[in-house]
Amino acid sequence: YKDIYANVDVKELRKQYRVIRNNLSDVVRHSESVTVCEQLTKNRLYLEADAVLCYLSYDSEFETDRVIQKAFADGKTVAVPVIKGKDMLFCRIYPDTEYRLNGYGIFEPAEEELVEPEKFSSVLLILPGLCFDKNGGRIGYGGGYYDRYIAKHGKTSNFQTVSLALSCQFYDGVIPMEEH
Repeated sequence: YKDIYANVDVKELRKQYRVIRNNLSDVVRHSESVTVCEQLTKNRLYLEADAVLCYLSYDSEFETDRVIQKAFADGKTVAVPVIKGKDMLFCRIYPDTEYRLNGYGIFEPAEEELVEPEKFSSVLLILPGLCFDKNGGRIGYGGGYYDRYIAKHGKTSNFQTVSLALSCQFYDGVIPMEEH
């Protein structure tokens, strides 16, 4: 298991793919975000979900605002992450929600209405990431927030996970993955 990943430096990949993504033009980022959002919102995982747990994009990330607006229009419960120390929880948002900046420079809802995924029959959790491989491997930002959230709620909730990626975010090799 460990030998397969001996030559993969996750920190270096994280740094490299942040630069690659930052160098993508705004026009391409927007165009790809629109296309992928259209594909997602026609997918069974989205269509069957009662709730969509989605990050608010910042910096050069995939633009999630279109997914969020479509989920509102489709009458789904929409929630975004709020960081509390080493934990992440999801709080419901509405079209008129007001936001504040957290310690990472990411917007969070000013009023926190906790969403418990266990209370929904089907939840779609959209995970951010810096790069992805063809086997479903993902390199996030290194904080482990989503890993801990999934470990806590994954066994008791009916949720599916998906990441939305720009074309420049795909890694040809194999990203090291732990069982979770």
